[in-house]
Amino acid sequence: MSDYQRITSYLYEYHNGIRGENIGFIRVETRDHQIKVSFTLNTSRLLSPIRLYFYYYEQGKMYGIPWDEINQTTLRFEYKKSFHIDSIFHGPKSLN
Repeated sequence: MSDYQRITSYLYEYHNGIRGENIGFIRVETRDHQIKVSFTLNTSRLLSPIRLYFYYYEQGKMYGIPWDEINQTTLRFEYKKSFHIDSIFHGPKSLN
């Protein structure tokens, strides 16, 4: 059986520090050294493109890896791709 993990985070629009309506989600799934990223953001208030980063911790510091751009389609941003973990982090990394 493969090791499977999934994290889903819902995105909300904030006005003056008060949470408003849900405008999308991000889902990251891992299985057999593959990462699948699904992203939907229903807004036209951001400038296109927006940048996707992967983050990791090493020796107490957090590092960001710029990975891809997400372009706006009609009134939303959508992204769905899969990657091998080693291609992102250039070597084995724990996804915990």
